[in-house]
Order: sequence, then structure tokens, then C-alpha cells
Amino acid sequence: MAQSFQTFVDTYNGTGHDVDGYYGAQCWDGYAFYDQWLGYNPIHCTATGGARDLWEQRNNNGILNNHDIVTGNPQNGDIGVWTNAYGGGYGHVAMYYNGQWMGQNQGGAAYPGGGAVFNIVSLSWPDGGLLRPKCYSGGSGGTKRVLELDLQNGIIIGARWIEVEI
Repeated sequence: MAQSFQTFVDTYNGTGHDVDGYYGAQCWDGYAFYDQWLGYNPIHCTATGGARDLWEQRNNNGILNNHDIVTGNPQNGDIGVWTNAYGGGYGHVAMYYNGQWMGQNQGGAAYPGGGAVFNIVSLSWPDGGLLRPKCYSGGSGGTKRVLELDLQNGIIIGARWIEVEI
């Protein structure tokens, strides 16, 4: 199970990551680093070379294998994709966090080699869409109460409620 998105924010806000080794800490690198942190292989942008491909090519690039399209209210950790609003034609990608967006190359401190480190800013609503990592389908933080069973030869011999991180 993935750690909470709050753990990601607390650990990586203000840091930069150049996952593909090109152009420093770009927005795609921030998304890719996040996807790797969740245990997924990040999707590359092969049509236009920009983050917009995450959304525009979603039906054939593999992103829907590990992410669901969000049609309701966003939750922390959802991935927003902008196709035209930002990125000079390349688009933008960032993660939703308490009404704002955590991402790279969106005005944070400069990163050696280009781009900018993770920061949290207010942006317009994504003109592409929202994707939710499947590991967060039940929530992206906190805990939930689950029943833990003790079994012996397939027979329940004990049970207790425990809190687990979601």
C-alpha cells in the first residue's frame, strides 16, 4: 500500500528531480518521480513530447492501467493535466493538494540544469483532466479501520479492528 500523499508532500516539497536526465526538473519529471514513488512506471510523452500527452493520449499510452479518470471532486494526490493553459504548448502536470497544486517547474526555486523544484501554487483548473492513482482509489491519506482476522486451518479463531494508513 502506498504511503499517504501528505507524506510525499512533507518529504519532497522544495526538492527537485530530473527523472529522464533532460532539461532539469521539468513538470513531467515531478509527475514521473511521484508515479515511481507510488510504485508505478511513469508514462512517457511520445506524441508531442509534452506533459499534455499524459491526458491527450490516455486511451493508448498506458496511463489508465494505473490511474482512473476523476469525474467527481478531487482528492489530494490526484494528477492534473493541462493541455494548453500552461507550458508553452507542451502542457503541464501537477498533483492536487488542498485546493492548490504541487508540481515542478511552476515557479519554485531553480534546479541545476533547468526547471524548478517542487512547490505548491494556485493554478487554474486543468483544461485536460484529472487522474487518480489506483492505489488511492479509497483515499490518499490518513487511516481506515479494517478487520484483521486470525485464521487456523481456515477457521477464524480471533479478530480485531485495526487502523491502517491509506
